[in-house]
Amino acid sequence: MNIGNEVSCKVLNNYLREIELKKLDVNLFLKDCEYDLEYLKNKNNRIGWKDFGLLLDNLCEHLNYSYNDIRQIGKNSINAPFMKPVFAIAKGLYTLPEMFYWLHGDKSNKMVNYLFSCIDITCSFDSKHNFIVYFTMEEGYEPHQGFYWSSLGLMEAIPMIYGVHSIEIDMQIESGRATYRCQVPNVGGFLSKLRRFLMAPIIMTQTTKELQSAYNELYQKNEKLMNDNCQLKKIQKRLALTNIEALNSSKAKSRFVAKVSHELRTPLNGILGMNQLLQCTELNQEQVEYCQTIDDSSETLLVLLNDLLDLGQIEAGEVHLNIEKFSLKQFLKPIKSIFTQKTSNNNVKFELLVDEKIEDLSFTGDISRINQIISNLLCNAFKYTKKGFVSFQIKYEYGQLAFTIKDTGIGISPSNQKQIFEPFNQINSEKDGVGLGLSIVINLLELMDGKIEVESELNKGTVIKLFLPTEVHEQTSLEFYEQPDKNLRIKILKILLVEDNDVNQLITKKFLSKDGHEVVCAINGAIAVDCIKAESFDLVLMDINMPVMDGKEATTIIRKEYDKTVLPIIALTASASAQNKEYYKDIGMNETLAKPLRKELLTEVLGRYC
Repeated sequence: MNIGNEVSCKVLNNYLREIELKKLDVNLFLKDCEYDLEYLKNKNNRIGWKDFGLLLDNLCEHLNYSYNDIRQIGKNSINAPFMKPVFAIAKGLYTLPEMFYWLHGDKSNKMVNYLFSCIDITCSFDSKHNFIVYFTMEEGYEPHQGFYWSSLGLMEAIPMIYGVHSIEIDMQIESGRATYRCQVPNVGGFLSKLRRFLMAPIIMTQTTKELQSAYNELYQKNEKLMNDNCQLKKIQKRLALTNIEALNSSKAKSRFVAKVSHELRTPLNGILGMNQLLQCTELNQEQVEYCQTIDDSSETLLVLLNDLLDLGQIEAGEVHLNIEKFSLKQFLKPIKSIFTQKTSNNNVKFELLVDEKIEDLSFTGDISRINQIISNLLCNAFKYTKKGFVSFQIKYEYGQLAFTIKDTGIGISPSNQKQIFEPFNQINSEKDGVGLGLSIVINLLELMDGKIEVESELNKGTVIKLFLPTEVHEQTSLEFYEQPDKNLRIKILKILLVEDNDVNQLITKKFLSKDGHEVVCAINGAIAVDCIKAESFDLVLMDINMPVMDGKEATTIIRKEYDKTVLPIIALTASASAQNKEYYKDIGMNETLAKPLRKELLTEVLGRYC
């Protein structure tokens, strides 16, 4: 018989004794078991694990025992006669942990092998110096759970031989294995110290193995981290290179868009300029309508060019704000003029609502960019409103300008309200445009630390609210230029027009001559410098990009002899960004006029120097 397949009947002694003491029906204990009572009482006999489990099941099912009762029976095992010699030896030679090393180590005796032949007992210490015992069944054995509860009682009982009663034992049962974690009993005295000294090599060996295992695990993790770190650095390097390539690509695209935009503005200046001159002649009603169509189409093309240029600069991170003080009246003047005119030819009413408290105040900000934001939003409102009204309201609240634009147009569905701010996204494809305006609006608002809110309902209209942080100032009467009376001419100017393009030169000269000014033309900066040396001028209109000598170099030379008050120089350029305006101002130019030129704006600017 293979004793590894069976358990000694000695283990059942305590259970049988309990049944007899309680005068319970032993037949219920033996129900369905192939062994009789006499066989089980013989300590030299053995039974299979299956029968052992069946007997414990009978205890619980038929004799109303709980697992805690079984645990208590295990605890009473230390009173069994065959255990007393074992504990006597253990108490004389070992502490509790040392005894278990003895039980399962090289010093194991025949009795232990005979009793626990199919169980592997191992011991260790954890980080909190708790003693841990593992009972593991050999492969193929699944003893009844009651066995583990019984062995737990035995574990709780063993410390009692040392007089230790306050020991804590925690048991965790897994499949085929039980783990017991308990505190090491505090057994004092010289003999205990001697025992511990003798056991030190065993414990140190265990600890060294655990430390070596922990070190190996840490080493492997460190190696993995180093490899991961190397991979991460490679990825970061690739990302940095990709980012540089993307930035260079974006800048190249921006330069291309700026170049194309500049080149397109030159013929566009000719179209708009000639159309304005044509409108100054005698025309019948049909011809007036044709001229207006040309003007509207040219304006649409100009807006598209400006949007493309702005989008390219925003993507390349080249947009900078030109922060300065401006009056509210100065800001509202072009908006009132443009959008009041839009209502003259359709069924939409334009309402401008300004808080009286701020009408005469001035603020700090980039007036051209704020104007661009509001114009884009108002243009959109008019585009999608066929009847009703578009209103524009301005207030100053909590340190910020609050703009509200309302319309009675087609509205925007909730699902599309976020998409409208994406580049080239146009919800209504039936309308003209490429969908850049609102994308530019959101980017400019971010630069200004502003925010936008959209409320809309399909077929009922839209409300857009803007909030821009700004400082407020009291406006003085001489702080800003007022537009001169178009019918009042104080002085006729002698103007030097420096322009290399024949069409631009013709249009600008015609604009100036119609206002009575005397005009002398030069096709580059070098000729302009010579002209100024030869005769006196009241003002210079200076193109920027010209052959031989450009407008920037010519201005630098002129400023060595004449300051801004003696000889004003006004830049004419298709690149009228805020950065360029600031640069032209720094090299000595008084103001900047953007191409294509508008006769009304040219007249207004010249009026300041008459």
